[in-house]
Amino acid sequence: MSAGRLMQAALRALDGIAAKTLPPDQTAGHLRTGQRGGGEAYFYLRRRGYTIIARNFRSPHHRRELDLAGWDREVLCIIEAKKRERRAT
Repeated sequence: MSAGRLMQAALRALDGIAAKTLPPDQTAGHLRTGQRGGGEAYFYLRRRGYTIIARNFRSPHHRRELDLAGWDREVLCIIEAKKRERRAT
């Protein structure tokens, strides 16, 4: 098992333990879905060889957020991650 997959499995196990032992999360459902999507995008890009340099970066002067920023060899990439629970009809 590669180091990235081992880390992903460990984080999922810790998330499961936290869900059973910590008080319920008061975060809105759509925000939790977005957080899961950002995590999945992070591991996907790492498996593809990206070097991630920032996650959920917020500018101190603006109300904007960068989901992910990373290097793909010599190219700096800014990634907007989207996650949906179900398909639109």
